Amino acid sequence: MNRPNPNTELNDMMDTFQTNAHNLLSFSQKSLRAFEKGLYGVVFAKLSRRLESVMSVDREVAIIFSTFPSLQARTIKFARNVISDEGVRLDPTLSIIVHKDSRGNNKLKNWGRQDGLTVLPIYIKGEMPAGEDLERALSRELFSHDLFDVTGPVSDDSQFYGRRTEAQELGRKLQRGQIHACLGIRKIGKTSILNRVVNQLREYHESICVVIDCSKDSIWSLDASNLMWSIATCIHDTIEARQSYAAVSPRIGSKPISEGCQKLTNAIQSSDRVVVIFLDEIDYITPGSNTATHWKSEFAVFWRNFRAVYQELTRDSKRNLSLLISGVSSKWFSVQSINNVENAALSLIPEEYLSPLPRGATLAMIRDMSRQSGLVFTEMVREKIAEVSADIPFWVRKACSFIHRQIPIEDRPHEPRFAEIDHLLNRFVESEGAVLARVALHHLFTVYPELEDVVYSCYEGNGEDCPKHLIEKLRQYGIILQNDYSRELSGDMMRAGFEDYLEERTSAPQTVANRQTGGTLGDWADDLAIINKRRNTLEKDLRETTVYFIKSDSLRNKNKGTVKDRLLKAVQPNRRTLLKEKSDREMIDGFLWSELCTLVEQEWKLFEPIFSDRKKFHDNWDIVNDRPDAHAKPVDPADFALQLRALDWLTTKLNR
Repeated sequence: MNRPNPNTELNDMMDTFQTNAHNLLSFSQKSLRAFEKGLYGVVFAKLSRRLESVMSVDREVAIIFSTFPSLQARTIKFARNVISDEGVRLDPTLSIIVHKDSRGNNKLKNWGRQDGLTVLPIYIKGEMPAGEDLERALSRELFSHDLFDVTGPVSDDSQFYGRRTEAQELGRKLQRGQIHACLGIRKIGKTSILNRVVNQLREYHESICVVIDCSKDSIWSLDASNLMWSIATCIHDTIEARQSYAAVSPRIGSKPISEGCQKLTNAIQSSDRVVVIFLDEIDYITPGSNTATHWKSEFAVFWRNFRAVYQELTRDSKRNLSLLISGVSSKWFSVQSINNVENAALSLIPEEYLSPLPRGATLAMIRDMSRQSGLVFTEMVREKIAEVSADIPFWVRKACSFIHRQIPIEDRPHEPRFAEIDHLLNRFVESEGAVLARVALHHLFTVYPELEDVVYSCYEGNGEDCPKHLIEKLRQYGIILQNDYSRELSGDMMRAGFEDYLEERTSAPQTVANRQTGGTLGDWADDLAIINKRRNTLEKDLRETTVYFIKSDSLRNKNKGTVKDRLLKAVQPNRRTLLKEKSDREMIDGFLWSELCTLVEQEWKLFEPIFSDRKKFHDNWDIVNDRPDAHAKPVDPADFALQLRALDWLTTKLNR
């Protein structure tokens, strides 16, 4: 069978699309273009006012048409070229691609993300969708991506809310040869600010930026002398190479720290540009570090010598050395002495905090990102989300991500009622929010233990009796709200997280994520803790539901046997001896996760009204049973998303 002429096929596709989408788009240009031995159709279109508002787009959008049965990455390259050629006419972040590749939707979205382009793919099988069907297809592709779930640091304008002026002012100060600090609890946005300032200095001030990530084993394992030599060598090499950025690598030798200081001084004096040193994750090289105990003595040595270098350079009229430290604990920059030795960092490092976002910035972030996800939040709803999340941007995103996952895509654009959001936020705090706050508080108390009793006093309503300087620290951290009358924990997540922390502190076993909060704490610790908490909640609910259903059924159908007999059938013979003397409640509490699955499948007729699809039940059960929290290694974001989807499916079915 002969394939239709590509020109004719593409023209037919474009004509049909324009006819079917006339209520959604206003078309202004149509053409056929050759690119890398392929032929594509191109149409420029203005979105309807409603779609413009939902998608936050105010320019025309490039619509690309392809007839290839198997798409290649060059399709994205072609879309990028089209957008670039038109200058400011087309939106630079969005493109619609109409195609005939049955597996093309995922490929196009993945390729687009890698290139910084949001792609709305429309797969044509048979007739092209029209009217509401076409709008639903566009909405499904647009709104299915979780814009809220940002796991790493952000620095681009589309994600960087409420800190732009702060970062700009910090960059200007560092350009003038100053020392500053960026202290705050986990996930407050410290690394995002650091990255933003580095980019700003490199782009607008021609500075030399040298970053030391103290969380790396190769860095915190160094002593003061070798760390000084590593910094000095890196700066010297970067100046010699006329580069603007470098990350410090360890240099290990036996030379005294005084020679390293002299090398650092000479290198910076020779530079015609300001050298800015960034010490990130500073807690790993303080006396409170659990990973590097030698810094109990090395801390004073390093900062005494660094202070001498800075003071010598200050006497030089150039003033071309600046420093920014980033970390959690402010303790070691506010004490007079350490082990009876003068604390050289006291008069050198200012006690400056990165506090939660101003409420206005939080509300703007929620409004903009929710609109792009097809969710229209009223001001009252946005205020509630901000209040629950204590205006901490990462927590706000996680709360919105949870809401996003619970509201069906096909209902978007959607304006949820306040009661609906209030209910979802309560579920979020219980299943995920409290865990995030508990991990952050646990880590803070590990590196700054004096704050724990003060937080407890505020939690109990006795904050007025606490030392004022510690209360002020907690206010700047964003952990408490302080006014003339009270000092209380800031928001539902913070309160629930502290309650979780108190409960965890009294229990013996610890998960991998909990153990990590005392040492090397990676971003994945939050994910593991969330998964663990949600699985425990699901498991508890499932045990109660199964035994209740089987009890009720046994009363109606005595011929099926007793509750105990039916439960014992789900376990292996060697386990029955251990369980048969227990009560029904004790027996179900002793079931393994795999035995719960066997019980549900064995009694499927009883549980079919709950779970509906036996294969989906089994598939999701297997995913949840693959316990990433049992492995001391980072969880891939895709694995975490898979776990969440499986937990969502099982929990939703069980709740209904």
